[in-house]
Amino acid sequence: MVIRFHIPGGEMVIKAAPFFREARMRQIRRMLKMYRESGSGGEYKELVRWLGETAAGVQDELRALQEEYDAALRRVSEKSGLKEARRELSRLNTVAREIKREMEIRGKLLVRYGKILKDVERILGEG
Repeated sequence: MVIRFHIPGGEMVIKAAPFFREARMRQIRRMLKMYRESGSGGEYKELVRWLGETAAGVQDELRALQEEYDAALRRVSEKSGLKEARRELSRLNTVAREIKREMEIRGKLLVRYGKILKDVERILGEG
């Protein structure tokens, strides 16, 4: 999604996905206030819908990773007693750690999108 609005020096064009993923909350709030002040409220509902869909997508990814992590842990516990499976056990442990790391990243993204959604509704819903 591309967000466009007028600022005193011209027009601001922001690609929503990378901006909301990488910007600090202070920058996001400042952008939302400039967006509100520009009178570009027509996209407000679309922005809320897009953020909701993005958060839902992240939540689905997190759920899939959780299932994959649980399956990897089951495979680790099944293989742990076998000497010939030590190499496989090491690989599965590595996979489980990587999945857990991805789950943590997706969890943080989910919290981030929740905060952004609250700020959008608070800042843009006032007008």
